Amino acid sequence: MEIRTPSGTRPKLLIIAAWMISLMITAVLSPRIEGSLPVATVGEHKITRAELEGALPERVTKETLTRLIDQMLITAAAEKEGIQIGEETIDAKYKELQDQFGDPGAFQEALQATGMTRDDLRRELRLEQIMTRLSTDGITVTDQEIEAYFASHQELFTRPARVLLRHILLPSEEEALSWRDRIKGGQPFAEAAQEASKDEATASKGGLVGSFEQGPGLAAWQDTAFSLNPGEVSAPIQDEGGYHLVSIDNFEEAKPASLEESRETVKEFILTEKSRSPQEVLTGLRKEFPVVLRDRKFREPE
Repeated sequence: MEIRTPSGTRPKLLIIAAWMISLMITAVLSPRIEGSLPVATVGEHKITRAELEGALPERVTKETLTRLIDQMLITAAAEKEGIQIGEETIDAKYKELQDQFGDPGAFQEALQATGMTRDDLRRELRLEQIMTRLSTDGITVTDQEIEAYFASHQELFTRPARVLLRHILLPSEEEALSWRDRIKGGQPFAEAAQEASKDEATASKGGLVGSFEQGPGLAAWQDTAFSLNPGEVSAPIQDEGGYHLVSIDNFEEAKPASLEESRETVKEFILTEKSRSPQEVLTGLRKEFPVVLRDRKFREPE
């Protein structure tokens, strides 16, 4: 389901996203090293010099230390409040991200490009879920609020049309037309893609690109897929990469959302609008879990 964020909610989501990115950078680079000399303590927990130097070995800064402290504050709060995020929740959030790429291979390539592993991402998703719980602690959403919000934002929860897309990339229009004739004559599209497509990432998979929802941001050849019937092959579509032949395995019509199937999503939107910002949460946690900078290098000038 594609959900277009209402303007009142988007700023908070962007703030949370920016905050999570800053944590992810540190978490990816920070090894789990035990050391004896703490540079800072968070309540009863300590951050060792080895952990700090391991986070960004080329540039150890107070900002790096602050990020590590933030992670430790969140973890300490979760332990105190008994917040546990089940593996099924992390699995679902992981799959949501994966589905945005359509093809699992494309998702793995994007993950590797960030320098993150699967475990790194799962750890960050867990931190994100803990922060969501902390930022909405004590906030309630009534059935009346959910019903009113849905009634005034119903178009946001409509599920767009979706296709399972295949393509064949060819260097010239002449070749594309020739292969189109062969497919229309009976050669399976997947077989033709394996034989002729110049897209190395999808050719071995029979041209399978993945599942796409209709909406802005699609390339012209991807958008064309929504005008096809399953098994139909498109006319050649040119872009900077060459000429595309497109086909779909299946087509799912857009589906208007009902209140019942959207209830939890609507509740999440309302909670986001009411929630405290990550910075507000962290400021409160610093009062609850005193942070002491033991290395004079990172202390504020007196």
